[in-house]
Amino acid sequence: MSKAVHWYRRLSSASFWRSWRWPVLAAWLSLFSLGLIDNSRGPVFPEILEEFRLSDTAGSFFFLIASMASLIHNTIFYRFLSRANPKRLIGIYTLTMAGGALLIANSGTYPGVLVACAILGIGFGGLGVGQNSAVQEAPPEHRQRAMGLLHSMYGVSSFTAPILISAFLAFGWRLSIAFLSLPAVIVGLFVIVEAARHQRRQKVTKVQPSHNGDMTPTIGALSTHPQFVRFAPWAAAFVLALLVISEISVSTRLTLLVRREWGFSTERASAMLAFYFAAMTVSRLGIGFFKIPIAAKSLLYSAMFVGLPLLVLAFMPLGFSSETRTLFLVCFGFPIAMGYPLAMTRVAEIFGERKQRVTSLCLILQSGGAMCMHYSLGWGADSLGLLFSLGAVSIVSLLGALVAFWRLERLASL
Repeated sequence: MSKAVHWYRRLSSASFWRSWRWPVLAAWLSLFSLGLIDNSRGPVFPEILEEFRLSDTAGSFFFLIASMASLIHNTIFYRFLSRANPKRLIGIYTLTMAGGALLIANSGTYPGVLVACAILGIGFGGLGVGQNSAVQEAPPEHRQRAMGLLHSMYGVSSFTAPILISAFLAFGWRLSIAFLSLPAVIVGLFVIVEAARHQRRQKVTKVQPSHNGDMTPTIGALSTHPQFVRFAPWAAAFVLALLVISEISVSTRLTLLVRREWGFSTERASAMLAFYFAAMTVSRLGIGFFKIPIAAKSLLYSAMFVGLPLLVLAFMPLGFSSETRTLFLVCFGFPIAMGYPLAMTRVAEIFGERKQRVTSLCLILQSGGAMCMHYSLGWGADSLGLLFSLGAVSIVSLLGALVAFWRLERLASL
């Protein structure tokens, strides 16, 4: 009880809401709710294909439209996203995301579902910038752990979502998505109300920056080399985009793959997806809770070098049983989970005060890459088979991320 009282007093203190910790908390909560919604789409995807009688190519638009809307929105509102207060972005776009998910659950036609997916994608796009920008404002000594815990929230919700979906699928996929959207509504309203209260407090009391770095933005010493200025932001964007493609290509199609290609039951397929996200969760919690005495750059290289053989063993016809190949895919969740938070940490280290602008560019390319990935997987599944297309996309994207990261580090050393 005493610990609970201690944490309550700490969270309700004025110093907490003035420090970098409050935006980080908002980012954590919003990403947990985003993970519930995002990772409910994979388990219900086979149900949507069946209800609307869709081919894999047509069904791919269920994922593609969200990525396209995110890309278009983030491109049009690039200046706003790169300069706006991260708390404001988190509040606005969490509610936008929740609205899109609730519309999906209430749409009676597939075109209606796609319109709702576009709204969902807008929420994803703006929220991604807000979350990562909020955590990047943490002091350097806390940033890697804060980033690890941020994305572990996605891992926890990703692990939870398939379990909840499998429990609610008996009542229909619509009710399942609606139920998993409620946390986003609560978090969005909470962040908007608290941000408004904080703004009123600032008008009454002038906030003085603390001497421990809580209110001081991190400013890095940026290279002025022409090649760094011109190419480094794009190299960083390719690293983030390709890491995400490799991760979500597996997560969004794992259930469909093991059901269609390897004959798993619906319940067993959902369990495999839950194990995949459990591996991701353990990985990101490890980064968040433990201070690892290894640089983010070295950890990211290690994660990619470990992830590539696991994908090769899972997708290449090497004589392994379907259960063993599924195990390789589940284990792939552990190294790939480190990719995104470590890459975002490295972006903040390299780009300093320009990190929010570079993060906005990363999210634009990430959305475009995800859009191309979803269509390629849909077309490839119809034309070449799901197993081949998923293996090609995931392996090539992770290999490309490794090359792009090597290029980014070369530019950073100029």
